[in-house]
Amino acid sequence: MLGGGVLGAYRHGSATLGGLRPDSDLDVLVVVRDRVGDRQRRKLTRELLRVSGRDGRRHVELAVVVQADVRPWRYPPRGTGPR
Repeated sequence: MLGGGVLGAYRHGSATLGGLRPDSDLDVLVVVRDRVGDRQRRKLTRELLRVSGRDGRRHVELAVVVQADVRPWRYPPRGTGPR
């Protein structure tokens, strides 16, 4: 769904800090080249909700950031909240 625009996908949170418990979710950070459009975001959300936490799988918490918004790092970082 994010196609060739994905520059990297990274686990973070308890799965990488040694605190993963049986009921912990998986935190995933995806860095993309271009902004994710509303239609693409809705489709990705639907697909994740379809499998996240089902049939014994862990819940997935996904964050997608545009590389230009986080590199170079600025504080506070840019956000793309509800429009």
